Amino acid sequence: MNWEQLKKNVGYRVKLVPKAYHLDSAGDPLAFLDEDWIVMSVTNDYAEVSAPSGHFYRLGKDHIYSFATDHQRAGDGLRHGFLQLKVQLYIQGTDVTATPNHLPGQPVPPAVNVPLRARAAFIPDVERVFRRQVGILERVRANFSTTAAEMLGKKCEIRPTDTWESLQPVQSRLYPDSALFRDLSAGDAAVLAEFYAAVGEVSDLIEHWTGTVPLADYNAWNVLMHKVQNCLRLGELVIQKFSPERPFDATMPAGGTLLSSSQRSLMLADQARTSFMERFAAAQATRFP
Repeated sequence: MNWEQLKKNVGYRVKLVPKAYHLDSAGDPLAFLDEDWIVMSVTNDYAEVSAPSGHFYRLGKDHIYSFATDHQRAGDGLRHGFLQLKVQLYIQGTDVTATPNHLPGQPVPPAVNVPLRARAAFIPDVERVFRRQVGILERVRANFSTTAAEMLGKKCEIRPTDTWESLQPVQSRLYPDSALFRDLSAGDAAVLAEFYAAVGEVSDLIEHWTGTVPLADYNAWNVLMHKVQNCLRLGELVIQKFSPERPFDATMPAGGTLLSSSQRSLMLADQARTSFMERFAAAQATRFP
């Protein structure tokens, strides 16, 4: 490689050989792009190139095997060429990484990131279960507020029509039997198992109460609200790892993310409980001065 000649080629638009792999969030390759990288600078030690996506990479002297001009495309008034590399570049998110290849210009497919692929497969399943828990907490809070107010002697003209059966959580379609669960990292598997176990506790409690615990029992609603809140807090740990920026409703992105929706519901539930306790304490003070 004539490095002194390469210094004169700053500004060239070059095709990398091999082409850079663009990877999705699971580490799987996307379709190859017919992209020109620009030679931004060449020093005595490295050449810096820039992709159309805005990514930069610093290629060392031992990364570049050869440079060749591309006269076929010279008609557009720009300078074009080929940069044959002894490394394979990978672009994922904001990161650009490289690995050596066996022969100059030979592509090196990305290694399969099994734990990351398993996480990506679980994301829709987790979000479906989590989203349902947010909805359940909203309904539990409404029922708690109504029954607590009635316990304090306030007559409510309009009461929620929920039943215990109508508040059953949805269950995972993948956990625990799918082989994908065994492919998760230990950390991912741990937080996921705790969340789904909490969902199971809510489900078991509702099933146990159906037909035996009256819907007018404010204390039962308070117990269930604690259970669902605990479930959501555990679920938030999963969402933070798996898909922290995912909207609660993809058709209404202005409605906030899964996390912000959960945090709002948790806050309102705490406020409802605190408000009741304050009113209950005031009533007790009036009754027993």
